[in-house]
Amino acid sequence: LAEVSGAIDLDIAGNRFTLTCRADRIDITQGNTARITDFKTGTVPSRKKVQTGLSPQLTLQAVILARGGFPEIGAIEAHNLLYVKLGGGDPPGEVIEDLNADVMTLANSHVAGLIALLTSYFTQHQPYFPRALVEKEDEELDYDHLSRFREWALAGKAP
Repeated sequence: LAEVSGAIDLDIAGNRFTLTCRADRIDITQGNTARITDFKTGTVPSRKKVQTGLSPQLTLQAVILARGGFPEIGAIEAHNLLYVKLGGGDPPGEVIEDLNADVMTLANSHVAGLIALLTSYFTQHQPYFPRALVEKEDEELDYDHLSRFREWALAGKAP
């Protein structure tokens, strides 16, 4: 299947949270398992970024698939996660990462982390940090300008 939408509901502190996605491609194997492929025209996340949870896109798609969140497919476990880098050169497409290690263990770990994070935001004393998880301290993030992170950092009050 290509360009297929999926969703599952998660219970977050007694509230419904819907996790949605749109998978570029899902292949069902003869062994009734799946391979989820994401086509990238930009930067492909490294294996380490995926494994540490900094780039959980495909692992969360694997959880949605395993829990039957793609109605066209049903509940099937993914055993391969694959990134394909697309470009205008030669070759036009290149397999960059095949994350075929223990996909479902990693995927279940990532969804558990997401549930824990979202649950923590339901407590009254939990602040919404503008930079909760960064790879490098001086990394420039897309929304730093909206959070006024730089101003806080200059004042020595950055979270």
